[in-house]
Amino acid sequence: MERISSGRDFRRIYREGMSVGDRYIAIKYAAHEKPKARAGFVVAKEVGNAVCRNRVKRLLKEAYRANRHRVKRGYELVIVARKEIAGLKLVQIEESLVKNLEKANLLLINDTHNC
Repeated sequence: MERISSGRDFRRIYREGMSVGDRYIAIKYAAHEKPKARAGFVVAKEVGNAVCRNRVKRLLKEAYRANRHRVKRGYELVIVARKEIAGLKLVQIEESLVKNLEKANLLLINDTHNC
């Protein structure tokens, strides 16, 4: 997984990008010239203490990792956890993430998840 780590990239995506969200997750995204999708993760202090924030970040990364093959190439994503995400299970976080990716039209068209 290619990650966004520089503050400059985060600021550019916040400034120039589009956003979608629900009560658990917000996704800021922008197109870029690289052939891969890149992702960065933000969990603010309002989510909880350090243990809670690290757990949420691990779950967000796992939810993205499990679905990254479905994400359109050529986009940079910043996935932001909202405070209501604290206490959710991986399945609920993954559902929220996929729903928001669909809302942003960032999922590949030929990849339907009808199992």
